Amino acid sequence: GILFKTAESLETAGKTDIVCLDKTGTVTEGNPSVTDIKAKDESRLLSLAYTVESKSEHPLSKAVIKYCE
Repeated sequence: GILFKTAESLETAGKTDIVCLDKTGTVTEGNPSVTDIKAKDESRLLSLAYTVESKSEHPLSKAVIKYCE
């Protein structure tokens, strides 16, 4: 659940188009996955992402690796 401090905050959240989260895992269902990417050079991005994340044991890194493969 998400706690909103004011009604105005809730109304503003309803107008949100994009949400970007960090890798803290504070907003998760326990089964992270990559659903979509936007890049001019998708293969290059996937290659770089795989290289960067391949040494990590973090659950979100595993999701990135799975998507890249």
